Amino acid sequence: MRCAISPNDPRIGDLVRALDRDEQPAAETWRTVAAAAERLGLARPSYGHVRRLVRVERALRRLRAEARGILTDAGAALLAGRVPPVLRVIDEVNEIRAREELVLQEHKATPALAEALEGVPALVHHPDELPAVVLVARRERELDFRLRDR
Repeated sequence: MRCAISPNDPRIGDLVRALDRDEQPAAETWRTVAAAAERLGLARPSYGHVRRLVRVERALRRLRAEARGILTDAGAALLAGRVPPVLRVIDEVNEIRAREELVLQEHKATPALAEALEGVPALVHHPDELPAVVLVARRERELDFRLRDR
């Protein structure tokens, strides 16, 4: 049994998106994806690769469901004859899009940095997004340095 496939092969991501269910463990998704990959003539992906794709896919699904909920509430308000808070809706959807983009980034935080960021309001509700917060903090710091140099 071959167990090596390029992490950049989009077909494995497509299989994970099609076969993953939130209620099943990542190991079950890996077994299903590995069997489907073999049927397609692909090498079996490693468990770690599929697990990473499962985590990303589930996080994206949660964020997209959150965005749908915001837009559904705004639509329901509009249908009920009320004016939805348009600017707030736009801000919330843009925030979700930014979080979605950051979920796709694979940056790891050091334990010391994680401890320093403990209690940050954005992380209280979404602790799994620590790498995204770290990325934003790094980019803001780089921007500060660039602006200071002008």
